[in-house]
Amino acid sequence: WEVPWLHCNNSWNTEWCRDTHNSSNTSVNPAIDGQEWRTPSQEFYIYSVLESNKSTGLDNLGGIKPSMAFCLFLVFLIVYFALWKGPQSTGKIVWITATAPYIVLSILLIRGLTLPGASKGIYYYLTPDFDKLKEPEVWTAAATQIFFSLGPGFGVLLAL
Repeated sequence: WEVPWLHCNNSWNTEWCRDTHNSSNTSVNPAIDGQEWRTPSQEFYIYSVLESNKSTGLDNLGGIKPSMAFCLFLVFLIVYFALWKGPQSTGKIVWITATAPYIVLSILLIRGLTLPGASKGIYYYLTPDFDKLKEPEVWTAAATQIFFSLGPGFGVLLAL
């Protein structure tokens, strides 16, 4: 079984999709005519999950996508049953939700450390390249990440 965003041979992929999974050169660079290539995962998110190609603009957002509506309903159902009986049931839910991320992260850490080439990746991660700090693209990407990470929680900061 393969995930659908691994290759460019799906119905939602465009001619600008480039399969970099089995390629030795995995950089995605702009084409000669200025069109940027997209990875299969980018196209899966844009054209299959969001279906942004079916929208003509902000005045026509399209219909309700059943799979997304089902996921939203499922989350609302989980939250409802988590809060159903008040504080006494919330304490039990907290035990699960507080420990589950640590269990999942531990499993992912063990899995990641046992993959071939893990030591090379850890070495690359822990060895800084200070010459990259001179490039403006790095600072632009860092500022973008800062704004995206502060955006969702900014309303909570104002409420404090």
